[in-house]
Amino acid sequence: MTTTALHPEHLTISVPGLDCGDAPAVERRIRSLPGVLDAYVNPLTRVAYVDGSPGMLTADAVLAAIRGEPPP
Repeated sequence: MTTTALHPEHLTISVPGLDCGDAPAVERRIRSLPGVLDAYVNPLTRVAYVDGSPGMLTADAVLAAIRGEPPP
C-alpha cells in the first residue's frame, strides 16, 4: 500500500491599510474559510500568512475574507 502525503499550500498576502485592532478579526475570517489549516496576520508588517489544503485554498477567497466579503 502506498500513501501520498499532501503538503499544505502557503499564501503570503499583503494587507495594506490594516490597523492593529483589525488583525484578529481578519485572521478569524481567513480561518473560517474551507480548506484553511492555519492563518496568521501580522499587524506590524501588514502581511497575512495562510496554510491550506491543496486544491481548496484560493487567493481570491482569502482576499475576499480580508475585505470582509463572502468568498467568490
